[in-house]
Amino acid sequence: MTKKKQHAKEPEEKKPFIILNAKVKEGICEYSYEINSGPCEGDQVKGRKGINIVHDDLTDAFSKLDVHLAILDDAFIDQELSLEEMEKETKSFRVYGFRVSGTDENEGFILSGEKWVKYGSVGIDSPKITKASAYPYWQELCDAMEAARNEVQGYMNGKSAPKMEQTEINFSAPGGDDFNNPM
Repeated sequence: MTKKKQHAKEPEEKKPFIILNAKVKEGICEYSYEINSGPCEGDQVKGRKGINIVHDDLTDAFSKLDVHLAILDDAFIDQELSLEEMEKETKSFRVYGFRVSGTDENEGFILSGEKWVKYGSVGIDSPKITKASAYPYWQELCDAMEAARNEVQGYMNGKSAPKMEQTEINFSAPGGDDFNNPM
C-alpha cells in the first residue's frame, strides 16, 4: 500500500485589485481600490463611480452587513439571540457603504448606513472593527465583507443589473396608415 503525498494548501490566487471602500447611492456604486499586482502595484484609485445600476447580488451582499451594523449600534444589548434571529430583526438598519483600513491581521472595517426611526432615518457609521476588537461575530463579518467586496469587484468588471431594451411602439391607428390619414 502506498502512501498518498499530502500537499500543502494551495496558495490563494492573488486578486488583481483590493476593494478599499464602496458606497451604493441611488442604485449606483462608487468605490475605491488598490492595484494588487503589476508595475502599478500599490497605487490607489479613489472615487470611481459607475454608470450602471448595481446587480441584485451586490444589493444582497450589502444587506448581509445590516445585522452587523445593528449589533454595533447596540440594537440587541441585553438580548440573547442568535445571529440568524438578529438578522430577522434588522429591518430598520441598512448598510449602504463600507471602508476598509489596515492589512492582513490589522485589517478593520467601518460600516456606513442608516437606521430608520419613527420620523425618518439617521445616518450612522460603526466604530472600526478589527480582529482585536473582540467582536463576537468577527468571522461572520469577515465573510460578509468578503462577499460584498467580491460583488463590488464584479461591478467594477461589468456585472450590473440587466439593462432594459427599448421596444418599438407602433402608433398607427387600426385601419389607417397614420395620424394624418385617419380612416
